[in-house]
Amino acid sequence: MSVVIAAIVLVGALCLLDLLLTFGVLRRLREQSAELERLSAGGAGGVPEFDRDALVGRTLPQPAATTIGEAPVAVVGFFAAGCEPCHKQAPELVAWASGQAGERAGARAVAVVTGTGAGADELVEIFGDAVIIIAGPDGSRVATELGISVYPTFVRTGAGGAIVEAAFMVHDVLEPSRV
Repeated sequence: MSVVIAAIVLVGALCLLDLLLTFGVLRRLREQSAELERLSAGGAGGVPEFDRDALVGRTLPQPAATTIGEAPVAVVGFFAAGCEPCHKQAPELVAWASGQAGERAGARAVAVVTGTGAGADELVEIFGDAVIIIAGPDGSRVATELGISVYPTFVRTGAGGAIVEAAFMVHDVLEPSRV
């Protein structure tokens, strides 16, 4: 009889221990989920936040201004080689730039590509001759000088290369009423 009582007490203790461990695991999972939500929303230490106000009013650095030549630049897109959203939004910038011939004669788009390798080569291929491309070390330098840390980033420029609008999505700077 004492063996049965000991077995019941042992099983009860194990069940209690299992219950405590389960609550500990659930609490930790909730903490991890909250941390992932905070990081995906751009909190400190996670994905950088897009800061429109940090760009508006600044002037495009060289070589962006010298590469442009005589044609006024309307839009500059900043792309990173390994950035999936960059590859998805690049064709929209190309379509806009291709359609500008009759609407805003001479208005140009510039694509600044950071990074190297197959991803950068693929972006350059997407842009083709539709946009002016600044890639390699010059592209990385231009992005760094402006403090670009979120890709893609799009800016609309005004007189003298001053940034008048900035957005994370290409269509936000390409709306006809805003360009």
